Amino acid sequence: MAKLLINNNVVYCEKSDKFKTISINMLSFNPFVKTHASERTVLAEILSKSNKFYPKTQDFSIYCQELYDLAFSVKNGRLGRTTTFSYTVNIINPRYIGSDNSLLIEAMKLLNDCIMHPDITLEKVELEKRILKYDLENVYNKKTQYAYQQFIKTMFENELISNRVNGEISDVENVTLDSVIDTYNEILNYPRVFYVTGDIEEEDLIKAFEEIKLPVVTNDLSNLELIDTETKEVEKVKEVIEEK
Repeated sequence: MAKLLINNNVVYCEKSDKFKTISINMLSFNPFVKTHASERTVLAEILSKSNKFYPKTQDFSIYCQELYDLAFSVKNGRLGRTTTFSYTVNIINPRYIGSDNSLLIEAMKLLNDCIMHPDITLEKVELEKRILKYDLENVYNKKTQYAYQQFIKTMFENELISNRVNGEISDVENVTLDSVIDTYNEILNYPRVFYVTGDIEEEDLIKAFEEIKLPVVTNDLSNLELIDTETKEVEKVKEVIEEK
């Protein structure tokens, strides 16, 4: 895997002809804290469906379809003791549709627009809050997922891993437009790394990255714990019985 520095962005490129697609993934990292977990989840949903140039979800979706069914997603996650916030773009390799490098350039432009020009509105925040709250409440009806959730809470009580990456229902209630915007600005300055996979030439990749115009950040990941090694002594075996 080649490591490149393009426009102050660290880019890992895995050149492979095993796939007919090109995948571009941008990962932002920061030490995990429970605060604003729900804001990150709400923000990810908003960013994955619109931007300032395509504020309506339907128009954004149509535009992605016009780019040969480009797939775009934004995810809030956790890796060890680290918060991850990822943007992913998947496109068909232009060579399979008899196209030049313009499709890759358009994909990178879309990625930049979604990162730098979001359309975060009160209406969208309230909509995603309702959806997130419903999903969190509905876990009880998914017995396997609920059992695993309760196991984690009991087994790792007072440990970081016991905190849900999407937050708790009470956290969702406290999400506001301002708190989501503050979270967005915070994430924008997280250390970041790009991963690109596909049959792509280095010069084409460098050309496409001219569309990425992000703030310069310190890409030092040395202080991040990507593996959770927290341990504790068990003083007393706890028996938990939950009746239906």
